[in-house]
Amino acid sequence: MIRGIDIEIVDTHEFWADYEKESDRNFFTAAEIEYCQSKANCRQNYAVRYAAKKALFRSINIRMTEPDIWQEVKILNNELGKPEFHFSENINSILESNNIRKVHLSLSHVENAAIAMLVLED
Repeated sequence: MIRGIDIEIVDTHEFWADYEKESDRNFFTAAEIEYCQSKANCRQNYAVRYAAKKALFRSINIRMTEPDIWQEVKILNNELGKPEFHFSENINSILESNNIRKVHLSLSHVENAAIAMLVLED
């Protein structure tokens, strides 16, 4: 059964300008940085991962200002190229307490926009 749906759209240029100003915020894991830096369109890849994490945090009521919360979620592509969430034990506990067993993720981006859609399922 579907427990929730969330969509986040990010202006890639605005995101990147803000991201460069907030150098103290660690939005991405080392694996995500490695993946994004390997792409010609790295800014779009960063923006779409930011959008996905923001949608997730909003959908499970996590404050995005909590210390290190951004490091507790990473988005990696599987062997077929499909992006998938990977959660820390803390995030898994929050999901379980909300009866969420699966989080489906879809990402898309163009030059100036990135969109993430997620479906929360029990």
